[in-house]
Amino acid sequence: MANFPGVLTWDSLLSLLPRDLSSLAKDTGSVERWRQVASGEMLLWLCLMYAGCGLATRCVCAYARAIGALALADTSLIYRLRRAGPFLAAVLGHLLCNADVRLRQSGSSCALRIFDGSGLVRPGIHQTDMRLHTMYVPGQGLAYFELTGASGGESLRRGRFHPQDIVMADQGLARAEDLHHVQGQNAFSLVRAYLQNIRLDVDEAGTRLHWPDALDRADRNDTATPVFVPFRGKLLAARLVVIPIPEDKAARAREKLKKRASKKQKTVSAQALRLAGYVAILTTVPQQLLSDQELLQVYRIRWQIELFFKRCKSLLNLDQIAAHDAALAQTFVLAKLIEVALNDRLTAQCRKDYDCSMASRDSRRPALSQWRLVVMVRFEFQAAIRDALVASSVDPAQRVDALDDLREGPRKRKDVSLLIAAVHRRLNTDAPDLVPLVA
Repeated sequence: MANFPGVLTWDSLLSLLPRDLSSLAKDTGSVERWRQVASGEMLLWLCLMYAGCGLATRCVCAYARAIGALALADTSLIYRLRRAGPFLAAVLGHLLCNADVRLRQSGSSCALRIFDGSGLVRPGIHQTDMRLHTMYVPGQGLAYFELTGASGGESLRRGRFHPQDIVMADQGLARAEDLHHVQGQNAFSLVRAYLQNIRLDVDEAGTRLHWPDALDRADRNDTATPVFVPFRGKLLAARLVVIPIPEDKAARAREKLKKRASKKQKTVSAQALRLAGYVAILTTVPQQLLSDQELLQVYRIRWQIELFFKRCKSLLNLDQIAAHDAALAQTFVLAKLIEVALNDRLTAQCRKDYDCSMASRDSRRPALSQWRLVVMVRFEFQAAIRDALVASSVDPAQRVDALDDLREGPRKRKDVSLLIAAVHRRLNTDAPDLVPLVA
């Protein structure tokens, strides 16, 4: 396995993937008969060339022919890619399963697991078309994924957790059913709560929390309140921690709230304006494990999943879906997520090796930049994909024939290159009237 950019190869990538890719492609129904695409390895390579290297389907066909890998028509490639979704999902599932095994083998009995979703849009569609639900483990990477349509709501019930895990989420996922689901798997929840949207009781008799009183007590530095989260006759014991934010930040938050409401031609209520000046954390983590002040520090780690999405979209081009067709778009996203999972694995290994090598030199050195590390590993990854199936010797005539795959399709407007050539001929002849331009 590669440690630093410049040594990653196609074979080292394959060592991280399922052993028998051909059987996996057959078992998932992505392939019925092997023809020009003769193996699961070649099918995966085509998918990664299309999504990981960002080549259009015709360019993938031309490159494959030019390096002597295979001769495949554009329409045949699209057919293969459209059916490759289940195969890619199985490969990605293998990577994520191995990541979880490695976490357990490292001696970690529990982990921080951040749950969130992000919208994706196909070209020509002006609203969220697909929704990617993910679970991210800080320091390790992607741990779970689910791809749904735009109507697929975000929920902690989509996740599967281990005992003693701390599951973190933003206030949009602070729902009673979700918190009970996490507790049912013997995990802890740590979420930001919007007090107007969730019912909290202060005793087992069902007395509801009067949240303005909780805000008043927070102003007097009494931040914690034992509460119960009711759901279908069951009570979940939890802890509500309400902390006032600095006045200048509260003012900016209220101003942002007013602007957002103004765009929708709505009026912000006095309760919403007051709540904007506080941070409310709802958790089932025991007091002896995390104190009230420590909860807020730990919750700041939730921002790591936002940075993860930013890296995926800004550096790995996850949101640049190059397909109008729904099945093809799904293949693109799944292939991209395989790249994301491999990048997580390789960057974590790079960071570990770097920290070990630099530990004895200078402890005051600045931390390694995750942003730049992702870029370097991606460059290495793309080089490994491009050089994977290059034949030892390629007929030069075959490389010329590969350019035939790059021709334009039928168009109403004629190729301007013919007109340019005709104009040049007229400019360079002694009798221009005898050199007709292209009709």
